[in-house]
Amino acid sequence: FWDKKTADQWTDKELVRIVSNSAWSQLAPFTAHDGKNYLLRNSRQTTICPEVDAAMAAKDGRSSQVGDSINMVLVRWESALPIRQALLRMGFLGPSPTPEQIQSFLAPNPKHYVVSVSGLSMKGTSFEPEHLAQMATLRRKDQDPIYAETSEILTDGESTLLRFRFPRNPPLRLQDKKVEFVLNFPRTSVKKSFDLRKMGFGEQALAL
Repeated sequence: FWDKKTADQWTDKELVRIVSNSAWSQLAPFTAHDGKNYLLRNSRQTTICPEVDAAMAAKDGRSSQVGDSINMVLVRWESALPIRQALLRMGFLGPSPTPEQIQSFLAPNPKHYVVSVSGLSMKGTSFEPEHLAQMATLRRKDQDPIYAETSEILTDGESTLLRFRFPRNPPLRLQDKKVEFVLNFPRTSVKKSFDLRKMGFGEQALAL
C-alpha cells in the first residue's frame, strides 16, 4: 500500500504495519544459546510507540528447543523515510510539532543509516554506548561488514530501545540484494536479514 498511497492517506492499521511489519521493520528472534533468558523482553512489551506494542502483543509468541531460548525483538530502519513519516503520523513528536521540528525529523540523514532494536529488557546490565556500538554490524554477501559508529540506549520502564548509527560510506546498493543486521552480545544475538529489493519508496529506489 505504501506504493499506492501517500503517507497522509495511510490508515491506522497501515501505520502500525509500516513500523512493525514491513520491508523496513520486522520481528527477529533473540537467541541465548545456553538456555538462559539474557535481556529478553518481559511480559509487557514497551516501545516508543504504543501502536507497536499492540502489534508486538498480537504477534507475541515463544518457542524453545534444547540449548536455545528464543524470544522476539523488533528491528527497524529508523532512517528510512516511510518509517519517519509513519512515526510522525503516530505522534512521535507530540501533539503539536512545529514546522521546523517536522522538517528536521523528515530530513534525510546524509551520514548514517539508523537501525533500532526494541523489546529488550536490559535491567541490571551496564553496557556503555561506545561498547554497544562495537557489537552491531550490517553484513552483505562477500563484502566487509559495516560497523556501527555510535549507539544510544533509551530506557522506558523495564524495556529498552537500542539505536545504532552506521556510516553510509560504503553505501548499501540494490546489487547487494540483501543486508543482515547483526547484534552480538557476549552470550546472545539478534540477526535479521532485509531484502533491499523491497525497500524502495516513492522516487527512492532504496529508502534507507
